[in-house]
Amino acid sequence: MRAWDDAAQREVINRYDLTFRLVLLCAGTGKFRRRALIRTRTLTRTELKTTMNWLNSLLRKPPPPAPARATTRQAAPAAPPVDTAALREALDGAVDEADRVRREAALGRALGASLQAPLAGDAAGIWTAAISHCADKTVALAWLDQVVGGANFAQIARDGRYAEVRLAAAQRVSDSATLETIARASKNRDKGVYRHCSDLLRARREGQERAEQAARIAQDLRRLLGLAPLSVSHLLETERAWKALAGAAAKADTMPASPRVPESPDVFQECRDLLAQADARILEEAQAQRALQALAAGHDALAAQIGAADWPEAAAVTEWRRRRDTLAATLAGLPAWLAGSGTAQAVDAGLQSLGARLDAWSADQEKLLVLDKFLAGIVTGTPPDAQTVMAWEGLPKPEYEPLRREVIERWGKLAGPAAPDTLAAAPPAVEHAEPPPP
Repeated sequence: MRAWDDAAQREVINRYDLTFRLVLLCAGTGKFRRRALIRTRTLTRTELKTTMNWLNSLLRKPPPPAPARATTRQAAPAAPPVDTAALREALDGAVDEADRVRREAALGRALGASLQAPLAGDAAGIWTAAISHCADKTVALAWLDQVVGGANFAQIARDGRYAEVRLAAAQRVSDSATLETIARASKNRDKGVYRHCSDLLRARREGQERAEQAARIAQDLRRLLGLAPLSVSHLLETERAWKALAGAAAKADTMPASPRVPESPDVFQECRDLLAQADARILEEAQAQRALQALAAGHDALAAQIGAADWPEAAAVTEWRRRRDTLAATLAGLPAWLAGSGTAQAVDAGLQSLGARLDAWSADQEKLLVLDKFLAGIVTGTPPDAQTVMAWEGLPKPEYEPLRREVIERWGKLAGPAAPDTLAAAPPAVEHAEPPPP
């Protein structure tokens, strides 16, 4: 027994040794492969075959399991048909409301299971139960047209037999409270119905938030339109907020939703109208500012021409007055917020000064005409009498000093040495001041 054990042990050791050398021969590299090759060449054909067979049996994959034998199940026996006529008679004998609801549900289940359409005058509970327990989803979808009321659709969306029927019933619900009830009941039970209700409720909440934001934007625009001048920086911020809101609303319109979520078109249209009014106001205010700049430039040009004139002709004074009146009318037509600016006040003061100077020139010209007419009636070299001298002294003289001096000198030449020295007796003339710069 001891000898047998030693021989068996040697055989096992040799086998493992040969197997190891064969593995090195197949997968090894370098000196290990060369040593395995030398050791393998010394084997006999029988030993090599025995070792390879043992290695193959060691590395062989287990056979695939045998396929399970199919078990045949016997079909359950068909349920006996329900007597719907008896259920209708039992419905007529309902004693209270709860009993009536229970019997309506029983009749509807029986009709749906037998694919019998309820009567046109049947209660909504019968139709709801028949659709929920209908054996054919196509028939159930066709029967949905006979149901009205969100509560009935909600019951079908919760208790319907087919997912298509439940989703179709949920899609016909429009009340948010009913949709929330369906979503709570279908969570973790019906993915399609829950997704429809939750998406629709979320879209409505987002639409309500957009409507509230649009109302705030409209309020800001009304406040801006009440200011003069309109704040361009605040208007730009409001326009950026409106563009972001309008983009979100447009994106929501492209998303599928049934039924479509209303977007409060009144407040959105109000925002568009107010923005259009703000844009028009910006253009008007820009035009008014350009008009004030042109008005200041016209005033400067007129002031330069009047300031360079010594004693203009009557035609020039008339033309300058027309231009001054035109500038004054343009200044009066400016809006109140612009009329109070520094530039407008400077132009107004300059136009008043120019008008005063033009009035003085016109008055001197009228005085000169009267004096010329008076002097034309005096005979040269004939001393005037006292009445003529008093008349001369009573006539108003020009305020413009060179013209005043010239007229008095003419009087002295005509009246002779006997004429009083009215030039020395007259009060000093007031020099015309230059108009202040705008």
